[in-house]
Amino acid sequence: MPIKNDMEFHVRSEAQRRRERPAKDLDACWCALCETDILAFALNRLPPRYCHERNFGCTNLQELGEDVRSAVNQALLKVSRRPKHRPGRPPLDTDDIRLDNFAQKIGSSLVGTIMSPGSAACACDQCQADALAYALNRYPPKYGVSYGGRESYQANYEDFIRHEIGQALVQAMAVVREHPHH
Repeated sequence: MPIKNDMEFHVRSEAQRRRERPAKDLDACWCALCETDILAFALNRLPPRYCHERNFGCTNLQELGEDVRSAVNQALLKVSRRPKHRPGRPPLDTDDIRLDNFAQKIGSSLVGTIMSPGSAACACDQCQADALAYALNRYPPKYGVSYGGRESYQANYEDFIRHEIGQALVQAMAVVREHPHH
């Protein structure tokens, strides 16, 4: 059962709102690379809210609305000051620009190993998704932008993320074992 960070929905919505109604005092580039960079920057400054995809969009925006607006504003300022391309010359090839959720990608690769059949916890898809959501909700988000064959996180940092998320998944496995949703 797939999980998603509900904050992605809210940050994308706020970025779209800002794109449609730009601030008069801010000259922001909205090319694919800058927009993706804005999303990554903002998501890295907000608490994650992972949930099952069927519940996506369920986070109460009223309690986080100002935080989301502030994070997107900070991202707009930073990216408009230092875009990853020459001013006025956005990248021509935008097909390979993507927002990467490194924490979720690494966590997804680990959860099946940590909660394998024969481990102390149930290894069904529901329990694995619950454990992954629990662990990632307690771990700082790690979003980045990948384009042109380059990723924004280096291999040695990936090992560090893998170690920390592995520890969080072990704790999550114990919680899910005590409180399964089936």
